Amino acid sequence: MRKLFNIFLFVLCSVAIAGCNDTESSESKLEIKAVNTNFQATGGKGYIQLQSTGNITADVDVDWCVLKEVNPNEVVFEVKENTGYSGRNALLTISNGVETEAFNINQSGAVFIFGKDEWMLRTDNKAATLPIKLQSSFDYTIDIPAEAQEWLSFEQNAKGSFCNNLIRPRNVNRRNIRFRFFRNKRK
Repeated sequence: MRKLFNIFLFVLCSVAIAGCNDTESSESKLEIKAVNTNFQATGGKGYIQLQSTGNITADVDVDWCVLKEVNPNEVVFEVKENTGYSGRNALLTISNGVETEAFNINQSGAVFIFGKDEWMLRTDNKAATLPIKLQSSFDYTIDIPAEAQEWLSFEQNAKGSFCNNLIRPRNVNRRNIRFRFFRNKRK
């Protein structure tokens, strides 16, 4: 009986050892190929390109980052615009059931900078061009009151800042105007 028990134990150990091999771990490898996880305040589409076998799952811990596509070759996500001043971060976790990888998604805060020395611009009654230096994360427009539109206009240059163009005044009376900046809504 003892001999039969030893044979049974030997066969059981042989099966257990034969069942463990290195091919399973190489088949379930999760390899990262390319990553796009840094964004400006305007947001956009990001991706994690990978190579893996088996089912891939992905999870993100915030609502402003939305998963669009998850497959063994790529995880695609969309980052919504950030209208706040502070930057923000999210954690994207990808798993194939055996291995797990985590990625930080970083997004800048919104910026609007108006030249500090340009709160008041002056010129004589001749036509002139006065540059206004602006920097913004988003597109913007300038609202010129109706009473000033015949003598004041704005033209956007290629760099995204605006230049203030004073058109020839019809009379020599002193003029002043306040105008407002508006952020354009995304479509």
